[in-house]
Amino acid sequence: MRRATRCSSRGSDGGFTLLETLVAMVVLSALGIGVWAAVTVSTQSITRSRASGRAAVQVLQIDDRLRACVSRVRAPWWFPAPAIEGSDGSWQLPYLDGDPGKSLAISWKEAVLSIDDGATLSRYPGFTSARLTPALDADGKPYGVELALEGRYVGRVSIVARFGSVELRDRSGS
Repeated sequence: MRRATRCSSRGSDGGFTLLETLVAMVVLSALGIGVWAAVTVSTQSITRSRASGRAAVQVLQIDDRLRACVSRVRAPWWFPAPAIEGSDGSWQLPYLDGDPGKSLAISWKEAVLSIDDGATLSRYPGFTSARLTPALDADGKPYGVELALEGRYVGRVSIVARFGSVELRDRSGS
């Protein structure tokens, strides 16, 4: 008769050794750290992209508002061109709607650009600097204004807006 012999070999138990388990944990931890880093970078990239998009939309809103307001600045025909009054972040453009008593106010204070036409005050936050200067033609005559802005997400932007047409008055009295 044959006897059944049992082999008591550890290799045939079907389990993992402590060393194999530790190596697997190190590999999985390294993969997890890599995935976590990728998710963090992606989240930061999305946040920056959204902020840049919002800033670009804001610049378009400023462009639209500034052009609409400055086109309403109309000096009388005998006046050479409206001059920018003020400095250091606060500027006035006289002859709004052709009226010498009304003016367009543009200011930059505490990182907020404001455009006020007397009826509506528009405020645009988030700019590190703003400067308003006359826009000059080839002969050196002003035809409008140039607003130079600088912000964290938009960089440097320049908006040029033209004054409205010069009012012509009928001298015949009719």
